[in-house]
Amino acid sequence: MLQKSGAELKIMGTLLYKAYAMSQRIIEDMAVADGKANRLALKDRDIKVYREEQQDLVIYYYFICRGREERFGVTRDVLRSEISVRLGNYIADLGRMIKDPQRHAR
Repeated sequence: MLQKSGAELKIMGTLLYKAYAMSQRIIEDMAVADGKANRLALKDRDIKVYREEQQDLVIYYYFICRGREERFGVTRDVLRSEISVRLGNYIADLGRMIKDPQRHAR
């Protein structure tokens, strides 16, 4: 989603393109870092997610935990809602980084 948004920004060619593109890249980096942290947390707990499939409006993830194979289903609406919440948090974090760059220096 973030990459598609970045491509759309490029096509628009607005005056603030560079600012938008930089913001989009920072938010994308935050999302990638969260994904990596989640994968590491699953690995530390010896949980293996190995497949997904979609049936109607539900996306099923198959995983192995403590020797048991299970299936976990999430509706697309729930995923969209979670994505919106997380993007809102990333945007708020970016706003704090802009307001106080000393505190959030890399």
